[in-house]
Amino acid sequence: MRLAIEEAKKTTGPKHFGAVIVKDNKVVSKAYTTVYEENDPIKHAEIIAISLAAKALKNKKLEGCVLYSTCEPCMMCTGAMLWAGIKELVYGMNRKDYLEYFEHSNHWHKGIEEIAPTEFKITSGVLRQECIKAFVD
Repeated sequence: MRLAIEEAKKTTGPKHFGAVIVKDNKVVSKAYTTVYEENDPIKHAEIIAISLAAKALKNKKLEGCVLYSTCEPCMMCTGAMLWAGIKELVYGMNRKDYLEYFEHSNHWHKGIEEIAPTEFKITSGVLRQECIKAFVD
């Protein structure tokens, strides 16, 4: 999670997000959101990390990988994780934390816990305060 937080700090826009993908206790990819730099709404940290991991592993299926994210993933990123076969997610701040800082962005109607398949393992709240700090600093 600390690597994801370091990635989040690289973001130049107002919302700082970072993601890291690990397989067999080795970092496969790491990324930060570039939505603002590239003016591209899909350049979320999780999407970039998934893309980089697939290239690094030379496989579109990322089974056995764990995705670490500084924030609860949006529905787009959740969908990408599911399509990639990632079955474990660890995140820091949740969507309620996000909405506390960006109330106008209330586009998350359901959380990942409400839509993920039952075999999907989720660990939340990891280094939550540090993730929040990286997000708003």
